[in-house]
Amino acid sequence: MEQENITLEEAISNVDILNDLIIKSDAPLIEGASLPMHCFTNFDTNFEDKNAYITGYSKFIEEATRHSELKKLLSDGFKYAGILYTWRCMTRSIPMPKSNDQENRNDINKKIIDVLGPEVEKLYNFLNFTKKSISHFSEEVKRLCINGHIKDFISEDYLILLGRLLDMFVVLDELKNMKASIKNDFSTFKRSIQFLQLMSTSDSLQQMQELSMFLAMQNKIKEDLKLELQGISGYEELLCDIINVCVHHFENQMYVTPDEKYMLVKVIAFSLFLIDSQDVIIYKLDSKKRISITSIDKIFKTLTVVPLFGDMQMEPFSFVKKCHNYDSSKWSLSNKENSKCQVDIVDKAKVIRQRHDEYIANIMKIKIDINLGSENIVNEDEKSKEITNLVISGL
Repeated sequence: MEQENITLEEAISNVDILNDLIIKSDAPLIEGASLPMHCFTNFDTNFEDKNAYITGYSKFIEEATRHSELKKLLSDGFKYAGILYTWRCMTRSIPMPKSNDQENRNDINKKIIDVLGPEVEKLYNFLNFTKKSISHFSEEVKRLCINGHIKDFISEDYLILLGRLLDMFVVLDELKNMKASIKNDFSTFKRSIQFLQLMSTSDSLQQMQELSMFLAMQNKIKEDLKLELQGISGYEELLCDIINVCVHHFENQMYVTPDEKYMLVKVIAFSLFLIDSQDVIIYKLDSKKRISITSIDKIFKTLTVVPLFGDMQMEPFSFVKKCHNYDSSKWSLSNKENSKCQVDIVDKAKVIRQRHDEYIANIMKIKIDINLGSENIVNEDEKSKEITNLVISGL
């Protein structure tokens, strides 16, 4: 029988035809179809699992509970900061009555109230929030400062959280001071209310007067907080601990984002402002080694201007200048007037380049040690700690 020759192309074509062949299979499918599994992780649990550790110390459970409450307060505060920052003057776009004899004057005022009413309600909520948050913070300080002294251990994270609340007060008060559009809109709303005589009860009149004074007075939130704290015995001890923790974190670069870095500086400056009074002098605390004016002075010299919120900036050292016992001779670095630009990018670039070179050198050193083998590594734990710190500093 003569053998038929088949080319390679024909063989491949014949094999491809098999893909179109339909084969019926009566074998039952006993394996279930696999279903996809989606896994979501959330590390910001806000201590929701605190009640699971009922066998532990009640003090730590209480701290976790308070930690959760303060974080909620902090979150609400920065929501109001967003409202203040994005506030735009609506009075300019609203038609105003041109004279008292205008026929539709009442209709215009009613429309003004309808438009500005929901926005003014936000201001009332903001006022109530500031009073609530100041009271909550003061109660927390009073709880920690028993008989003028701090007897129990306070965790570092808790001190940082209290510092974040102080930063929140600074941001809210400075935004309130800077945003003139808020005062203009409220004044327009108030005039329309008074013209139509809609404020009939004494409570509503008192609330409007309180809000008017709150918006008109500069630094109202900071002054109210300082007044509340001065009535607590030993509050300066807690604020000194907050300052020392912030200084330690800043000097050792224990922060990840720029916001955390600038928050530390603002908290240090504002805490000094809160401590200094007729009864408490910050320079005496320095002589008692409770705080270090020299270290703080170096920090203020490093960052003369820090971001406040969004594109707004502030000078942290301005809080020190507002202190009751301010002494310029104690601040040899920060008190000097800069003849150049406060933020010199060229000088900053040199410092950043130097830090970058040092970081790369440390990475190469560790890489060489690992490549040479473990015999050159005396202590594995120390080396692991060094690598961890290097990675964190790189962030």
